[in-house]
Amino acid sequence: MQKSDWSTKGTSEIKHFLYAIIDEYGLENVKEKVTTPLSHLNIAPFYGCHNIRPSELHEEANGHENPYKPTSLDSLIDALEGNPVNYESKNKCCGFHVELQANHTSEVLAGNALLDAVDNNADLMVTPCPLCHLKMDTYQDSIGKVMGRDVELPVLHMPQMVALALGCTEKEIGLNFHVQKATHLNTAS
Repeated sequence: MQKSDWSTKGTSEIKHFLYAIIDEYGLENVKEKVTTPLSHLNIAPFYGCHNIRPSELHEEANGHENPYKPTSLDSLIDALEGNPVNYESKNKCCGFHVELQANHTSEVLAGNALLDAVDNNADLMVTPCPLCHLKMDTYQDSIGKVMGRDVELPVLHMPQMVALALGCTEKEIGLNFHVQKATHLNTAS
């Protein structure tokens, strides 16, 4: 095929994995596939800022989710038989994008969300955003220093949570590579 034979039509619909699961596969189908229920875990959904914004575009797509009171990740946690934690900071920014320019601000943003989840009895946090996952998992020591309080909360990337509930082992989904201890989540406490 020569370069002149390539063309684009602009007809593809791009969807985040979270909304592809919900809209294309369906939460009822997800429920049927659960082999390792997450019922022993209080899971704090952290939407972050990119997944639910820009709000004016987001409200038109993805089932008209309200970006100020999102529910999609909570619904996925329910489908996986986990217990979604309701807390105020779940749709805030993790601070990843200002890490290099304003480190203190970045740590406060992440710290507010992590500690809010902890204070609302979360056993772990889950996020559909890889940048939020990176920030929330790897910076907990420095966040704790800035916040004046230890932070020890496992943070999973959303596909890891789904895989765990569908029967994958902790090793298969790479929980042993997390900075914050995230092993032994698939056994009841």
